[in-house]
Amino acid sequence: VPTDDMHFASDYKQDAPDNVEPTEKYKQMSIASVRAEDLLQSDKLLREYAHRRFFHPRSGIALKAKRRGLNSYSNAFSEYNAVLYLMQDLKVSEKAIASAVGTRMAEAGIIKRVSKSFGSSTKSAFGFGREVYVRSASAPPTVSFRALDIKDGDGATDEEKQSGPAIDIMFGMDVVDMQSLAFWKTNLFAKTLEEGSNFGTFAVVHPMAIADTEAEIENPSNKELASSRSHGGCVIHRVDVKKVFSSMAKPGIISLLSYPTGAVLLPEDQAEVVEVAPRMIAKAGDNLMQDLSVSIAFRIMNNVWQSDGDRFGGSDQAPFSFAYDVLPTGPRAGLLEVVSGLSPLNDYDWAAWTSKYADNKDALDSMVRSAAGCSVAQYILGCGDRHFDNIQIKDGEVLLHIDFGMILGENPAFKTPRFSISGAQEKAFKETNIWEPFVELCGQAFLSLRSRSAELMRLVALVLHHAGRPRTKILKYLASKQSLNVDEVDEEKAAKFVCDQVRSSSTNWELILRKFTHDRVDPLFFKAVEAAPAGLVAAVEKLYDKP
Repeated sequence: VPTDDMHFASDYKQDAPDNVEPTEKYKQMSIASVRAEDLLQSDKLLREYAHRRFFHPRSGIALKAKRRGLNSYSNAFSEYNAVLYLMQDLKVSEKAIASAVGTRMAEAGIIKRVSKSFGSSTKSAFGFGREVYVRSASAPPTVSFRALDIKDGDGATDEEKQSGPAIDIMFGMDVVDMQSLAFWKTNLFAKTLEEGSNFGTFAVVHPMAIADTEAEIENPSNKELASSRSHGGCVIHRVDVKKVFSSMAKPGIISLLSYPTGAVLLPEDQAEVVEVAPRMIAKAGDNLMQDLSVSIAFRIMNNVWQSDGDRFGGSDQAPFSFAYDVLPTGPRAGLLEVVSGLSPLNDYDWAAWTSKYADNKDALDSMVRSAAGCSVAQYILGCGDRHFDNIQIKDGEVLLHIDFGMILGENPAFKTPRFSISGAQEKAFKETNIWEPFVELCGQAFLSLRSRSAELMRLVALVLHHAGRPRTKILKYLASKQSLNVDEVDEEKAAKFVCDQVRSSSTNWELILRKFTHDRVDPLFFKAVEAAPAGLVAAVEKLYDKP
């Protein structure tokens, strides 16, 4: 595994003469999107293409036993199949172009012909004959590296010795994939996260960067990285711990950093690093399969509301529950997407919000739709511990819920009501004339889900069961009066039961008590745990450990 003392260099350059600096074109080159004309201009690029794509064990050209005349050859391929592969992989429509690439691979010693020609001595162009080829024994392996001796730099120039030990490395994608699996599943959680620390320099795939889309870079001034496409995932080179929370499991916010292609990185010179969004929360000790299941359930409900658009005056007026990405990496560990622009409901300035958005119809509509959607969605699933830090406002326009460690009616010692709405929030909604539309939309959102209760119950039971929840318990809760209330035949009564809870939420004594304990008691408890002996901390962790 690479260490902090390593630097990475992408040294693609045209083969003539050696002192020519690599061009920006080759610095930005991606083997996944390389063009045929680029391969014909650079043998170094051609060799890397051959090793990482043409001979890839799964997606490369098929190597089989081939016969030519009386001779047989193992791990071989025909020139005809090679040209077909090159046309498809390089996305060229002219056979002559693929033939030229194959010819250049043979001339560069990457592949060699092993069959003997019969008949005419005139050799046809590559790909137009029946000859058999194999990978050249002189070709370098897929993963290669050159290391300088760390103690005295044997083999290094005086300039290299002065700059410190270094390594030039070319990773095959399989190596990056294997490193990614090891890091995200094991190495990240090997010890407690420490704020301000990092995990050194390496190469792993960003687990939440969408494949084959524009990489979202926090620093848009770096045009080289911002314009690159993340085929198969964006590779990042450093993970920094930005913040560690004070809760029992010590989760932390991590940022993922990438270096521009061709950058030379030394420990004292890493100014070119840029952050690749999104940041993530690394969390151990909780069953994140449950958070993932809740996120999927929210998306299912969003789909139900969208398909029932007529009920809401159009699908663009339907409620929705904001869902963020969750990636479990083990039975009790994983990663959660950090959503930008969030402010907790606990100390949200609703007076400033009212002043800013009172005349903004689009913002008010978004707030009503999101608040109704997430409120009803969490109500159906019986999400507990809905204190005001577990409810967030994004950019002043979207309300969402986070942290789903308790579902199906579970709650801590001091439980919260089924709907958690602060007095300041209710006041702001009334001042902007969206309180009644919000309450009414909650009722309609509930009835919409209830109209498809059979399908919804089956799907939600399926996803929550994968989080370790008994299917019978899930179905029983969803059918109960505290959820979809399927036994109530009167639609109006069922909706009124939900709307009454929404209206009374802000004055509910349970909500007021839970806010007090969360703001005043919980911080004292966690400080006491931090100061306690290790044995007592382990005992408390075991006590709080949920199945």
